[in-house]
Amino acid sequence: MRKRGLILVNQHHDDERFAELPGASADAEHLSAVLGDPSIGQFEVDVLSNQTARTWQKEIQRFFSTAERDDILLLHLSCHGRKDTRNRLHFIARDSEFDMLEATSVSAEFLADRMEQSRSWRTILLLDCCYSGAFTKGMRSRGEPDVDLSEEFQGNGRIVITSSTSLQYSYESEALSRRRDQPSVFTSAIVEGLRTGDADIDQDGHVSVDDLYRFVSRRVTDQVPDQTPTLSVISVDGQIRLARSPKANPPRDADSATTKLQRLLVPPALPNVPGLRIAHRYLPASPEELAGGDWFDAAQLPGSRTALVIGDAMGLGIHRIAGTARFRAAALALVTLDLPPAQVLRHLDNLSHKLGDDSLLTGLIAVYDPINRTCEIASAGHVPPVLVHPDGRAELIDLPSGAPIGVGGVPFTSVQIDVADGSMIALFTDGLVERPEASLETSLRALGDQLIDPKQSPESVCDTVLDRFVSVDRKDDIALLVAALDGLPGAAVATWSLSVDTSEVHRARSLVRDQLVGWGLTKVAETAELLVGELIANAVHAAEHGPIQLQLIRTDRLLVEVSDDNHNLPSPDLRVDRKSGLGLVARLCDRWGTARKAVGKVVWFELQIPSASGAETG
Repeated sequence: MRKRGLILVNQHHDDERFAELPGASADAEHLSAVLGDPSIGQFEVDVLSNQTARTWQKEIQRFFSTAERDDILLLHLSCHGRKDTRNRLHFIARDSEFDMLEATSVSAEFLADRMEQSRSWRTILLLDCCYSGAFTKGMRSRGEPDVDLSEEFQGNGRIVITSSTSLQYSYESEALSRRRDQPSVFTSAIVEGLRTGDADIDQDGHVSVDDLYRFVSRRVTDQVPDQTPTLSVISVDGQIRLARSPKANPPRDADSATTKLQRLLVPPALPNVPGLRIAHRYLPASPEELAGGDWFDAAQLPGSRTALVIGDAMGLGIHRIAGTARFRAAALALVTLDLPPAQVLRHLDNLSHKLGDDSLLTGLIAVYDPINRTCEIASAGHVPPVLVHPDGRAELIDLPSGAPIGVGGVPFTSVQIDVADGSMIALFTDGLVERPEASLETSLRALGDQLIDPKQSPESVCDTVLDRFVSVDRKDDIALLVAALDGLPGAAVATWSLSVDTSEVHRARSLVRDQLVGWGLTKVAETAELLVGELIANAVHAAEHGPIQLQLIRTDRLLVEVSDDNHNLPSPDLRVDRKSGLGLVARLCDRWGTARKAVGKVVWFELQIPSASGAETG
């Protein structure tokens, strides 16, 4: 699960008949800061200011089309809003023309269609959109009567919060709206509620969308009594937690080195990999206890595999956290080399002795393969993970426990298990399950049997576990990583083994073309075929013995991987070489990269798959 935010604002206009909106840039800056704060919103935020309508359309298309089902999407629009002669709403971009509204703006119909086609079932739309006609002394009118949001934005899992009733009157005092560093009344209320935690109306430690609306509605109407924000909820199951409340766990010393180091142990975002949905939580120890060093992370590996890593350093205080930070960085570096989990633990143990570090750390690494439906796991004295099967049956995975990292001289062993699609695995630190009134085994079994339902989303499972299983007077940190193992259908993967021969370039291009035509991906077939030819030619030149592996994986995008047995990563000058090889790949694909494998390396690229309707972005 990812929390993704997109903020679109427009302050300046090429057509001078649209009034300038001086507060729009402040809207973007302040809202982006609070949403992206890792202690509050935890969103990955992109901001587009003063861009063309085509640029907005392309970004909106990308934003919604790349979402997964469990992602939380938040789109904020701060701009003029106008209606055309047929009463349809349009959002005004930098290059919009007053007399050519339909051709030069972003229509509400376009936005609603992109939202409807998105896989995400949790989408929040914040509209702070003004209409350019009604300015009177002391207030600005945003909107116009008869804009029916229920008609414009229908679909599953949609929440729309507007700055005023039917987008009609969204006033700003002239003093506020004319200051370049001050957001609008509506947006400033959102920012204030999240930043201070005052929007946590029910005081449960989280700001839900309902909390935020209730806070914003009060704050806006207090300042402008004639303006009433509206909330439209369409097919949303349960509350959407938008942010954490800063009031829930105020830092004891926000400027202390210990607090800053501890925050670095929580990754800002985890990878979004097809066939796997991940959610996570981290809770520091109670305020009376010193800071600890629980940590977790995840890394995408070749073949759409994902490594889940979790650890716990023994002891308390700044030395524990500093040591944990070093080993977390080392673990990620080793994992991305595609080493087996047991070998990663062995290298970390050796590193501990070389550094002369007397700290002891427990750790667990699980590598999930959604194609072969396996999970390879190794433990260094860590509490075992819980695997819940699709039918709800839970089991503690039987692992050689090993010894904590830093003990030395103890072997580490990997265990590979088969996992069915629809299973769920939970990795956690001992702070979650150690309690005086029950044995560790009893707590572990209660966790799996009573609290983890694989039919729920990982986000819901995390909330359920923490709400029902965590005591208020806990004495240790808690790290929790929950992953839904969805797998990839066999029909979405194609793999070939090629010999080290130049004739294989032509064969590879033919194989790719035929496969993509069979998948109905003719629009990307020509580009994919061209780029595969370049990568296979490079692999034939670099491979030492062979074979070369070519793999295509189709999800909401096309992933192409070419592997060979030479571990040296290519380092082309992309500024010079743009017509062939990796230069051409970098220019034509959406993303590309290289990585070492246990044997050799992989070079990969991604292409966005056009929507089923065939509509082009923009």
